[in-house]
Amino acid sequence: MQSAAAEARLVEHLVGILRNPEGERAHPPRILNVGAGRNPSIEQQLAAAECRFVCDRADVEPCEIDHPSVDRCFRCAAEDMSPIPSETYAAAFANFVLEHVPDIDRAAHEIHRILKPSCRFVTSVSNPSSPVALVTRHTPLWLHRVIRGDEAWETHFAYGSVDELVETFESAGLSRVEVTFHSGIESYLPQPLLKQLARGYDRTATALGIRSLMNLACLVFEKIH
Repeated sequence: MQSAAAEARLVEHLVGILRNPEGERAHPPRILNVGAGRNPSIEQQLAAAECRFVCDRADVEPCEIDHPSVDRCFRCAAEDMSPIPSETYAAAFANFVLEHVPDIDRAAHEIHRILKPSCRFVTSVSNPSSPVALVTRHTPLWLHRVIRGDEAWETHFAYGSVDELVETFESAGLSRVEVTFHSGIESYLPQPLLKQLARGYDRTATALGIRSLMNLACLVFEKIH
């Protein structure tokens, strides 16, 4: 389970995009879930918000799910989505994926390529400047799998900071629309006692508004050319 606040912000932006009628759309807009895995959460939340959409999915691993709004599933990495035609999507999103991508620059250019002009990419990411990220860098993957079950993957942090990630996407031709920071340590820890301690940390970090203490962010970009 990921941070409710950061994921909720991602879904909120997508709902805003999908509910914008742009006149009377003859067909539901087509969107892309980058690094989708087998998790149907975002598609389910968009459907629950009564959005009309067709969602394609892409991942290096099998990503097919049974959902009425899901269409094509591509077996490819974010850095090389060559099976997907250029300027195909009205929106694309990645929910806690980019921290696991080894080559962020290539991924940013691919996301720019597959978006239609003036369309948006929304992503939730881990903040590499936070204390949680520092711990992640110096602890083995097996320990995270012990803590979270199987919901842990190799983390690359190919971007040194959220600001650096923004600059990478801007260099690829995407304009920053919004960047928000969130503290979501509680949702990372399954043990009740640790969750209580984490909840206190999250509330304090949010109240203080110190970005370096918040372990997550939600970023929105728009394709400008």
